[in-house]
Amino acid sequence: MYCFGYGLSYTDYQYQSIQIAKKNYRTSESITAIVKVKNTGKYAGKETVQLYISKANSMVERPAKELKAFKKVMIKPGETVSVALSIPVKDLAYYDVKTSAWKVEPGKYTLLAGASSKDIKETGSITIID
Repeated sequence: MYCFGYGLSYTDYQYQSIQIAKKNYRTSESITAIVKVKNTGKYAGKETVQLYISKANSMVERPAKELKAFKKVMIKPGETVSVALSIPVKDLAYYDVKTSAWKVEPGKYTLLAGASSKDIKETGSITIID
């Protein structure tokens, strides 16, 4: 009935940007994204910032969005916070039934930041290289 991450708040938030540390990553690295969120309401509140990944034209069937990181932060009225989220590249792997092993598929991935799976506010892209 409700999308993943759905919740109610006494205040409003504005997602201002997503900054990704770099564009290309190897499987041994971690992806770091910083999402800026501003409390535009009258009350202090807690916001759960969620980071999803999406892989277009994947070699295997994958969900449209996969939740990979989240963080709950308290934000005062009028305050802007920078929320750092980290995803080990190895967490992008899928299980290859042909080789019976986990594999990270090289190529372009989209990072999606938002308040829920249906409320995506900011996007960015990265490339996984061998």
